[in-house]
Amino acid sequence: MLVPLRRWISVPHMSRRGAGLSLLIALAVLLQLAAGVGLAYVAGFSQVSAALGNIRWVWLVALVGALFVSFAGYYCAYQGIFRVEEGPTLSRRNMRAVVVAGFSGFLAHGRGALDRYVLEAAGASRRDAQVRATALAGLEQGVLAVGVCGAAVAILASGLAQPPPGATVPWAVIPVPGFLVAFWAAGRYRARFRDRAGWRGALASFLDSVYLIRVLFLRPHRWAPALLGMALFWAAEAFAAWAALAALGVRMSAAALIVGFGTGMVFTRRIGPLGGAGVLVLALPPALWYSGAPLAAAVAGVFAYQVLFLWLPMPVALALLPTLRAMGEQRGPLAVHRDAGVTDHGRGQVHLPGQPAPVAVPNRALAGAKSAPDVCPVRRRAAKGTLEGVEMISSSRTLTTTGVLGGDERASSWPGAATAAAFAHAVRSGRLDLPLPGSGRTRERWAVLADLAGEDLSLARLAEGHTDAIAILAELGASPPAAGSRWGVWAAQPPGPGLTATRTGHGWRLDGIKQYCSGARSCTNALVTAAAPDGKRLFTASTRDLSPVPGSWPATGMAASDTLDVEFINISAQPVGEPGSYTDRPGFAHGGAGVAACWYGGARGVGRTLLAAAAGREVGPHALAHLGAVDIALHTARSALDVAAAEIDADPADLENGGRLRALRLRALVEATATEVMHRVGRALGAGPLSHDEAHSRRVADLTVYLRQHHAERDLAELGALVARCDPTW
Repeated sequence: MLVPLRRWISVPHMSRRGAGLSLLIALAVLLQLAAGVGLAYVAGFSQVSAALGNIRWVWLVALVGALFVSFAGYYCAYQGIFRVEEGPTLSRRNMRAVVVAGFSGFLAHGRGALDRYVLEAAGASRRDAQVRATALAGLEQGVLAVGVCGAAVAILASGLAQPPPGATVPWAVIPVPGFLVAFWAAGRYRARFRDRAGWRGALASFLDSVYLIRVLFLRPHRWAPALLGMALFWAAEAFAAWAALAALGVRMSAAALIVGFGTGMVFTRRIGPLGGAGVLVLALPPALWYSGAPLAAAVAGVFAYQVLFLWLPMPVALALLPTLRAMGEQRGPLAVHRDAGVTDHGRGQVHLPGQPAPVAVPNRALAGAKSAPDVCPVRRRAAKGTLEGVEMISSSRTLTTTGVLGGDERASSWPGAATAAAFAHAVRSGRLDLPLPGSGRTRERWAVLADLAGEDLSLARLAEGHTDAIAILAELGASPPAAGSRWGVWAAQPPGPGLTATRTGHGWRLDGIKQYCSGARSCTNALVTAAAPDGKRLFTASTRDLSPVPGSWPATGMAASDTLDVEFINISAQPVGEPGSYTDRPGFAHGGAGVAACWYGGARGVGRTLLAAAAGREVGPHALAHLGAVDIALHTARSALDVAAAEIDADPADLENGGRLRALRLRALVEATATEVMHRVGRALGAGPLSHDEAHSRRVADLTVYLRQHHAERDLAELGALVARCDPTW
């Protein structure tokens, strides 16, 4: 008997139809009436009847008005939780349906089940959906706690007798220290426990939820609509409760009402089962009575408040049920599909619905490796192409070189056409939809870039520019790129006249030559820095009318990265951010650190040539000594990347001001590692691979050029200056 009942209760309310849904509504009505009648019995039926006999209807009209104001605030808060830290997006129609259902609470099935359902339908992983649903509940209770704390402090400061100290002192003392401790713990420990199982994994999910709330509070200029929306929601709810009491002739002070109201909101409509039917009617009147309201008036007023706020939105929520059900049934068109991520204990490939499954690019350096004659564990791992301790920052993603650019593309007749085609396919398939830096999954982001670099450094260069552009647009509050568009970041500033920006009556125009533009013929759009009258600015520009300069990259290394000089002649552009915002943002350092992941991936690819040789034949003690040194160097670089990724996730806004120091250290370390790996592999294997292994020789040539994005002694000098001014923590 209990098992079928438990199974029936566990069915999501949105899935119920006909008799099942009617039974739930009847159950909610019964619970509401039972709670109201029970408390009316405690307060005295005669007293409740007397209170209802003097009702002032104008205040009930005000209560209905508060309902609409409360809904508007809830809508803004809900949008904020979806959008913070680059969460999934919903159309306005779907968002309205979700907010109406969540606001009523009846369809929520308690504990944020509706929110998780919608977030997963919008493309979030199961874990991310759980984190954001918990964050919404935390924001709801957190903003309420801040308001109640202020009211309690005001009551204590004024010396009022009601509510008594037993109700006000805890509210005055606990919330602020509690928030500070929770925010500190989220920043410090959430990344540490994220990949753990059991209670540590659950704790990491909770801390990630707290971290999202922390982001909202620490960046009020960006997330003000969410914070103010939730504050407006609670202000309207509290006013509605006050108006319900005022309709019965009870005028509580605002501070006393807020303390009683906050104490009684143990379960909100969204968190409690069946929209809190019965639960809030039982919890809120005693709390208001303890804060000074007559119990009879509190029972009658709260009953009226709950009836209106639970049951008025319900017809609209029920009418929107088909929309909510369709969201779950049509997940594909709504958003990019994501399997369980690194924070969900393992992430699979990411691709758009309807696209063919990606095809792995064969690693030519390892394709011909034969099994070693012995069964040494190191050799068995080597035969599989994995250096001991080096598989660290690796994902299962590989990019296909199949697929062609559209007919209007300009990349079919030059040496990098195959790389450009692979780049276009990677964007179309969604395989470059990477987590943003500082999103809690920076390590995963860098793993994909490292894998790409191991396959083709030119492709990795294009992918890194595209993903960096998306991160920059998000950080500076610009509109997200159009689906399928391919972006580059053209921000090099070598000596010379460069690019200038001029404001005209028709907007901004760009003129001049921009050097080192990777993806000059394969990108559809670019983020470009230019000198403007008010300082150095960042702009978006379409590449459609640009003129790449032929022959401006005659070198062999990174030839397929399509890095040319580009001429701008009266090109229309749109500014992004304020003057200087491109380099002043925290993500500038995070992006610079991310380039080191590409260098690491290239160095790992070079090292695997030596690994494959040692696995397939006897190479002698000197080559093995070089292999041991390569293993140490790559393992050290991997560890540095992992630590840096965790630090960025713990402090994405760079509140501790360590981003530049971290990026300089990491880039210098990985550059030195890559240089050492190329040197040792060359000494161990001689001219053979450089002469007869096309993939290896191209990788060495590409990596040699790519590493020069590190400015050698100039960057080391800047690092030394920073270390001299701070504690280096050696």
